[in-house]
Amino acid sequence: MDLLDYKAAGFWWSVFQSLVLVGLWVYSVWANRSRATKQEFENVRKELHGGLKSVREELDRAERSAENGLNRLERHFDQRLDAQGEQRSSDMSRIVAIERTLTHLPTQSDIRQLDHAIGKIGTDLAMIKGAMEPLNHITKSINQWLIDGGGKK
Repeated sequence: MDLLDYKAAGFWWSVFQSLVLVGLWVYSVWANRSRATKQEFENVRKELHGGLKSVREELDRAERSAENGLNRLERHFDQRLDAQGEQRSSDMSRIVAIERTLTHLPTQSDIRQLDHAIGKIGTDLAMIKGAMEPLNHITKSINQWLIDGGGKK
């Protein structure tokens, strides 16, 4: 009788190899999922940052344009008031009407609140997308497993 049972050793060697392969597969799936999730978060962050940046730039342009328009309007009315003393009361009522209209424009505080709200929406969207990525990956894996035969051999 041999000291070693070669069939049993062959069996345990096959079990060991199978366990190593399963371990490598689990590590590979985990690493790929982690890398893909990080990349998706980075992509969403870049998209949101670009969108917020363009919104901020547009708001800054609109604010500068409104300030320039208001300054031009103010200069225009000052010149008219100086040139036409008898129509001063009429022009003053126009200025008051314009000032009433301008009080309804958003302030810098309103714009900051809007910016903050947009940023919060972006963060919430990124969290939702991050939560959905693993589900999508699992669904794809199950689908592929079913396409490959679902364990029937």
